[in-house]
Amino acid sequence: MGWRGEDDFARFTALLADPATHDGASVARIDTHTAAVFLAGDRAFKLRRPVDYGFLDYSTRARRRASAEREIAENARSAPGLYLGLAGIADGTPPQLIAPPAPADAEPVVVMRRFEAACLFDRMAAEGRLDAAMMRATGQAVAEMHRGAQPRPCLRPLPDLALAEVSAIDRLAPLLGAEAAPVAALLREHGRRLAPLAAARPARRCHGDLHLRNIVLWQGRPAPFDCIDFNDELTDIDPLYDLAFLLMDLDHRGLSALASVTLNAWAERMAADAGGEATAYDGLGLLPLYRACRAAIRAKVAGLTAQTCGDAGAAEEARGYLALAHGYLDAPRRARLIAVGGLSGSGKSTLARALAPSLDAVILRTDAIRKALWGAPESERLPSGAYTPEASIAVYETMARRARMALAGGATVILDAAHLREGERDAAAELAAQAGADFTGLWLDAPPETLAARVEARAGDVSDADARVVAKQAGYDLGTIRWTRLRADAGAARVAEAALSAISGI
Repeated sequence: MGWRGEDDFARFTALLADPATHDGASVARIDTHTAAVFLAGDRAFKLRRPVDYGFLDYSTRARRRASAEREIAENARSAPGLYLGLAGIADGTPPQLIAPPAPADAEPVVVMRRFEAACLFDRMAAEGRLDAAMMRATGQAVAEMHRGAQPRPCLRPLPDLALAEVSAIDRLAPLLGAEAAPVAALLREHGRRLAPLAAARPARRCHGDLHLRNIVLWQGRPAPFDCIDFNDELTDIDPLYDLAFLLMDLDHRGLSALASVTLNAWAERMAADAGGEATAYDGLGLLPLYRACRAAIRAKVAGLTAQTCGDAGAAEEARGYLALAHGYLDAPRRARLIAVGGLSGSGKSTLARALAPSLDAVILRTDAIRKALWGAPESERLPSGAYTPEASIAVYETMARRARMALAGGATVILDAAHLREGERDAAAELAAQAGADFTGLWLDAPPETLAARVEARAGDVSDADARVVAKQAGYDLGTIRWTRLRADAGAARVAEAALSAISGI
């Protein structure tokens, strides 16, 4: 059965807006172009509109029900407990709300637990309440969502993806200004050049609309929700393209350091099993284009709003997104490998994290790889068997394999490893040479007492090194160190500045 018109919509929304429907609780209503949402007590009720926008078709009850059922099923993976089921509205005079499960002939109503708007990540970002720990957990949550997603055929290959945004930019060029033409040209160029790399990437059933407003802090954990439930072209995509929306949103808000944290947490968790390693690393060279496409989509939406409503603020927002897309595409791109070495406590991980945002780099940490290979959480201290020469060889081989994947796509990689043996340092340089990548080796020096104090002060760190390990390393024959040597006790900011100077001298 379909809707009989606006009268039905008015009757059904009146029912959901009536406090009597919710045991006397006050009701707040939120309208979007696809649904009306009613907040009452500790519940939220979502009623779809009978609309057909071409890319989204809710014109029949059967379509609305299929979409609602998919919404509940798909979001249950990433936000367990947030979606409570499918209620229904029975036709009649007056209509009646039926608790889940809804009869097959009832108008579908998605029922969710209500949460505070302050828990939405866009609000948290605006108020400065997102931090590295939260975004690390978010990257891991997104990776778990992608790891559990069904493999799907990609319905919209990269050239089509880029060209769709080119067409939109061309149409909005008078509003978008002088930057429109070069961005459109760069999208065409990068789309053609990277099409073979994108074609080799596996597609999965993804979220499709993964920006900060669609992530909520739910029961103490980041929970992506409100995934796209109406168009397979938008969801059956490369997981890296799904993640790119979130990374772009963080960049747009001036939170590129948190975008770097998110990317690296996602990649490490995706690579936790052999099947996810390639998904995590072998397409990283696509990220600038993927981010640019996401920014171009936002520019298009804001531009259409400005064009339709005469909204000057939306026009400015559109130009801002277009400038962001231009920055992603216009930056010179060449594969680059940066290896950071030094004794335990010298600040290798601190330096790697400081360098990654400005270099748009992925970090490969031997400490994290070792824990993953051992099947242990990062906070768990490993037994001595995890540090045998054979185990360490496996760790370095895994790091090299992942670096090779990323470099092949033109990405920048930072190796965060001790590199105490001359052979390990030579292997890093050889890896870069084989990949045709620029190479910089950075060695961190610090007094023994500084190293010991730092490792003893660690809490909840992935590294197992303590003062005894530092004392043991002090007796190692490190061989000839040909890398750029940096004073690790000069302060984190000064060390990072010196490292960037060394890298830029390539």
